[in-house]
Amino acid sequence: GLSSIVFLLMCLLLIDSVMYTGGRLFSIGPITYRMILVLVSLLCIVPFCFKNFTKLLKSPYVISIVILYVVLAIGFIRAIILKQDLVIAIEQLKGFFWLLLLPIMLFCVTKKKHIDIFLKIIVIGGTILSLAIMAVSVIAIYANDFITPIYYFCKDNNLGMLYMATERIPRLLLLGIMAQILACCFSFYFYLRSVSGKTIYAICAAINLIGILQTYTRGVYLGAFAAAVFVVVFLFLGLKDKRRRMCSFLAKTVCVFAVGVIALSIINSTHVFSYGVFRVTLGTPLESIGKELIGYEEENHSQDNDAADDTDDDTADDESALRDDASIETDVESNKESLGIRAEMKTKLNELIAQNPVFGNGLGAAIELR
Repeated sequence: GLSSIVFLLMCLLLIDSVMYTGGRLFSIGPITYRMILVLVSLLCIVPFCFKNFTKLLKSPYVISIVILYVVLAIGFIRAIILKQDLVIAIEQLKGFFWLLLLPIMLFCVTKKKHIDIFLKIIVIGGTILSLAIMAVSVIAIYANDFITPIYYFCKDNNLGMLYMATERIPRLLLLGIMAQILACCFSFYFYLRSVSGKTIYAICAAINLIGILQTYTRGVYLGAFAAAVFVVVFLFLGLKDKRRRMCSFLAKTVCVFAVGVIALSIINSTHVFSYGVFRVTLGTPLESIGKELIGYEEENHSQDNDAADDTDDDTADDESALRDDASIETDVESNKESLGIRAEMKTKLNELIAQNPVFGNGLGAAIELR
């Protein structure tokens, strides 16, 4: 009935969130396809909300959201009183409006299989994104003319950041990176639940790990590592009867990951894994990686990179499409400068917190960096 229709709309919303992230692939002026899905879903559950109003008010989830919205309202009022930047305050509030999806979920998610469908959408979506990253790495070598259109497609649709890290290695950091990390975790979950341990889930996890590797971003590496440790340790301690299957999953995933990385390295005539290690350590990469870094002659290229990855310390040269042979040393110097900016940020944040250590400065509070 109506709940099935709303569930389908939520599946479409999840697909859009995983695959297109920015939500701007389909839009009519300021109205996006994602907004339409949410609006239609909210209209569909109005009768349900009226009928179960008392029950909803007793839900701990609804109570938690109401309390959160009260806190946010107080924060916004304080932002007005303290004359904070209201543009920033409104931007900070936008993300919390997605919590309005909760009553929709309470209406349409009534069975465990509904949750499984959501999780499988994330696994499939993350795997597709990772395969796209792998495809771009090959296109960058053998069909380089397509790289610039791909770059602008990602930029114009707010899908992520793309530029050439070296002459043979592109960096494609999609905003759907969270789906790639979650896809690894949920693949692990489905593998443990399957009767005989379906190898397809280990393959999906390995593909997503390769996609994560090819972002060449330390913040992403750290987040993925933390998620992996948490999930593996949590399940290893909690499901003692499935430890052998866990080891089987990890072994299969590592093997497929190794084969995939080696295959990409051979196809692209470079060292994919070694460059990932270089990005973490900022050591000297192998000579076959190449020293010339290719950037884009884009006026705001550096700003795009910072917006997509605030942990990134690489900046493309705005005046030349090629950087000279000293690019490796430049990366190291850029890293030192980035560390200095982080130290300055920490100092200013501490000063801002010290102004109102208990109640904070309200929404819209921000610091300015050089």
